[in-house]
Amino acid sequence: MRKYILDTDIGDDIDDAFALDLALKKNLPLAGITTVFKNTCDRARIAKKMLALAGKSLPVYAGLSQTLDGVVRTTEHCCQWTEDIEDKKYSPDNFDGKNCDENAAVDFIVKSAKKYGKDLYILAIGPLTNVAAAILRDKKALGQIGGVIMMGGDYANQ
Repeated sequence: MRKYILDTDIGDDIDDAFALDLALKKNLPLAGITTVFKNTCDRARIAKKMLALAGKSLPVYAGLSQTLDGVVRTTEHCCQWTEDIEDKKYSPDNFDGKNCDENAAVDFIVKSAKKYGKDLYILAIGPLTNVAAAILRDKKALGQIGGVIMMGGDYANQ
């Protein structure tokens, strides 16, 4: 059975929240959600809250906040952040009580690639940092998945 990982930078504008909402309403067989870019722990909390509001439970991992070349990104809250997401019920699966282990999202992608093989598809709707790091970590496993479906582009920096 086909499985999907939604790799998202949810929290800056409506498109990723809309994509997650649509996936949940259509019962897309999600293996889990990973977040990428800037404050990934906040992004994961937003995804966890959306899951809770939809009555769903899935693994959610805060992923890499910085680019692979080490360019430091800011850690300000996402524009869709609200104080209630600080509730521990919205904690990402890789939150230790103080911080998120950002490598856990890449680990989750690699483990899922090994588990599902050609039945796994990554829906990459944010920067491709987690996907690139997973390929670097285990090129063979990622080379055997069904594919990466991505939304690409940056309309703000043209």
